[in-house]
Amino acid sequence: MASYVDFLIREDRWTVLKPHLEGNDNGNSHHRVLDTYLRMLSEYRRIMDSRKAALAGWITS
Repeated sequence: MASYVDFLIREDRWTVLKPHLEGNDNGNSHHRVLDTYLRMLSEYRRIMDSRKAALAGWITS
């Protein structure tokens, strides 16, 4: 999709979007969510580890 938008801007069609895209890494947003996803994964693993520990304690009692 980004290539299509770039094409339209180069063809003087969606020129109103050009300043917005230039100010936002040319429309590439993938790198901005990695930190968020890594924090989410860390929290998920913490929760799963605590559930495993609680389950192990329940089984042995």
